[in-house]
Amino acid sequence: VGFQKKEFMTWCKSYFAKVTEKLNERGKAARVDEFKKGATDMVKFIISKWDEMQVFAGPKYDMDAMLCVAWQKEQSDEGPTFLYFLDGMREEKF
Repeated sequence: VGFQKKEFMTWCKSYFAKVTEKLNERGKAARVDEFKKGATDMVKFIISKWDEMQVFAGPKYDMDAMLCVAWQKEQSDEGPTFLYFLDGMREEKF
């Protein structure tokens, strides 16, 4: 059983609100409009190719966390392209 479009869209609304809140909390309010525009464009792209997409959740199926979307851009590619929402990621330096 995979994700349905409706389930994905429900997740997007909730997750994007959380990311927006975190950006504001971290003093990155200037980034919010750009995030919203980019996220909306990405969701439109994902939905337009929904039958070609695979959606992955973490092992705990934590719907508060980020989902990963995989898409085989070209059939000749060695593997899929993974799509993430960058502003929802935590940067760690090694």
